Formats: sequence, C-alpha cells, structure tokens
Amino acid sequence: MAKHKITDKAIKKRRPPDGATETTLYDGDGLMLRVRLGAAGRLLRVWQFWYARDGRRQRIGLGAWPEVSMAEARDKAQRYRELLRAGITPTAALPAAEAGQPLVPRTVGELATRWAADYLAQQHKDGGAAVMAAYRRHIAPALDRTRLADVRKLHVLHVVQPLARAGRGRTAVGVLALLRQMFTWAIRNDYAAADPTAGLVKADFGPSAAPRERHLSPDEIVELARRLPALRRAGPAGRERDVPVLPLPHQAAVWVMLATMARVGELSRARWEHIDWRAGTWLIPAEHAKNGQAHVVHLSPFAVRHLRHLQQHAAGAAYVLPDRTGKTHLDVKALTKSLGDRQQADPARPRRGRSSQRAALLLPGGPFTAHDLRRTGATLMQAAGVDTAIIERCLNHVEPNRMVRTYQRADMMPERRAAFARLGARLDELVPAAVTAHLAAKGSAAR
Repeated sequence: MAKHKITDKAIKKRRPPDGATETTLYDGDGLMLRVRLGAAGRLLRVWQFWYARDGRRQRIGLGAWPEVSMAEARDKAQRYRELLRAGITPTAALPAAEAGQPLVPRTVGELATRWAADYLAQQHKDGGAAVMAAYRRHIAPALDRTRLADVRKLHVLHVVQPLARAGRGRTAVGVLALLRQMFTWAIRNDYAAADPTAGLVKADFGPSAAPRERHLSPDEIVELARRLPALRRAGPAGRERDVPVLPLPHQAAVWVMLATMARVGELSRARWEHIDWRAGTWLIPAEHAKNGQAHVVHLSPFAVRHLRHLQQHAAGAAYVLPDRTGKTHLDVKALTKSLGDRQQADPARPRRGRSSQRAALLLPGGPFTAHDLRRTGATLMQAAGVDTAIIERCLNHVEPNRMVRTYQRADMMPERRAAFARLGARLDELVPAAVTAHLAAKGSAAR
C-alpha cells in the first residue's frame, strides 16, 4: 500500500457522506484518520495506528488533528512500526525520543542524539553540552551519516589518526574516549552489536593526561595581589578610561576561591540565599557540587571580606556572580577564560577576541587555572599543619574506601571550621585588606 496518501487539503475537505456519521482517510502502512460527526455537527478528526498481532487487528489512538499534526502522526506511526519489526508489542505510551528521531538509531548521528538525550542529559551538569560540542567538531563531519551497522575500526581511525598526526594527541585521546563511551552505551541498550573502538589503545594516539600539580607559592600569591590592581588607559581619544587587568568581580572571585577551595563552577552558580553571614557558612547544594553531595564551607574573615565585595558588585542580583543581565549566573567557563587570556605563554601571538593584556598575570611558576587555586588553598592548609583527612573534608572529596565511607560518618565540623580559619589567616598575612581595597564597588559602603 502506498504511503502518505493523506494531504492537509483532504483533511480539511473530508466529511462523512450523506446518511453516515463517520469516514476514514488512509495514509498507508496502518496510519489512518477517522473523521466523524460529533455533537452539534462538529467534526472530530482522530489519528489511529492499526496493526496485526497474533492474528487479530489492534489499534492505538495517536491524538486528534490538528493538535497532532500530520507530520507528528506519521512520526509516531513510524516508531510503532520499528517496535513491531523488533518483535515488541507497542503500547500507547511510546519510549521518549527526540522529535524527528527514529526509535532505533540507524546512523552514528542518530545514536549520538539518543545518547545525549537519554544518558548525557542526566549524567552531566551541563546536560552533555561539552561532550556534544566535541562530537560535532571532530566526529560528526566524518561519521554523522554513517550507518550504525557499517561502523568499523577503520572509521574510528579515520577520525582519530589525523588529530594525532597533527600533534593534537590529547584531543585524539579524548575523541577516542568519547566514541568508546558512546558505543559502550549503545551495546548496553542493544542499539549496536559491537564496539568499533575495541582494541584501540589511547597511548597509541597521544600522551596520557598527567594530573596537574600546579599551585601558587606564597611569593606568587603576593605577586598576584600586586599585579591585580594595575590599570591601563583604553578607549577612543577623548573618552579614555581606566581598565583593570581583570574585572573587579573576577578579582574578588579569585580570592574567594583561594579562601574556600571551591570549584569554579560551584562559585559561578552560587546564590546569596546559600550564604549565612551570621553563622559564617556557605552551603554548596548537592546539584552544584561535582560529587553530588551538599557541602558546607566555613567562611574566614578573609573570605567574608571578598564575598562582601562580590555582594556590592552583584547590586541586588540573586547570584553571587551574576551575568550582565543580572537574571542568571556567570557562565561557568568565564573565570577560567579570563585568567587564561591574561596568561598567554606567547604574548606576541594575540588571540582574536581575547584580552589585550596577554601576559599581565603570567607568574614565574607558569600559567595557572581557576582549579589550581583550589589546589593552592589545600597546600596552604597543609603547610599550616592541618591534617590531611580534614583537608579532604574541606575539599568535599569522597572517601575512596567504601568501608571507611560507610562506617565513619563524622562531619568534623569544628575541625573544618578551624582549618578554614587557618587558611584565611595565612591569606590575610599574604594579602592584607589594604591591598584589595580597590575591589569595593564605587558608591558602596563597606559592611
């Protein structure tokens, strides 16, 4: 039977014949539209999908037209057909799928879309945006339309080897890991029979990512504090203005991250309602924490001082670091980008759209990241004599030993408060209040 015999024009014109209350339009392969007269002569048009199972005809309602469009009805019918081909008896409730996507992925691109919707969106705080950006950049151009059943190791090598030859070993390793994770998930969900990355070794394409050990020495912290207040004149002639080396809220955020050892994403998403000034604590909700566990940070006077600076710059916004609209938080990558733009190892090679102060914060020990500030805070705690177990709690690290994690449940709050106090006191020695007085927002009274 030919498909797609129904047209919108036919739907609008079709009425039951004289003397009848109902008629049917057939689209093919089980999809039909039943048209009948309702109360007061009102026309009711309902989509139905018919199929045979165990020698009996069955039907499933798909909704009324025009609430369910012709395209939507055809998409639903196609997904029911795929279930039937797989030997599954369909029900009215279809498994979730992206609009326009088949129930069973046929190509690598369709698999990636399903993986993003059914797995990445639930497992990644960004909904899988970063992973899918890497997929679209490095994998989609070569494999997006490749039939899933045809993918072999050769296809994977076609994507990964050019990156390795171009000296982009870490990217090659990351792309291989992405493909391996996606195909492992596909096998687990019966979308693929084999993993085309099996047998490929990451070491063949690039170096393993060594754990970072960068932290700022006390002398570098003092040097950073000396450089941050610097200003430069910028702007058109006659309208020049003083521009700080780093936006003032970003400067205050640097000191807050040092004093709290918080992750950059945790601070970027923080809301003022989570700060208890009276108790001197900051609650990081479970949904903001990397390990999914709520965490209490004790605020030293040093941390409070710089949070007050951020509060002045927030100007009533709900977020500690609001974006330009004030309606949501700063992009979680913004602080990392701000620091990276001002620590370019080759300042003679400007990057388009980046800060012109290309080496303003490049310290003797080399470039540092926002996450390195977290490591620096832990190192300062250790130097101040804080026990390693307490530092791990202050970092909100999960105890790796399951038995210990299960039976040792003490929160050690007094010890953690004392540890943060020691860290704050050391930072006060290195960066006195007078050095960061310029962070106060103009016209704001210090609290």
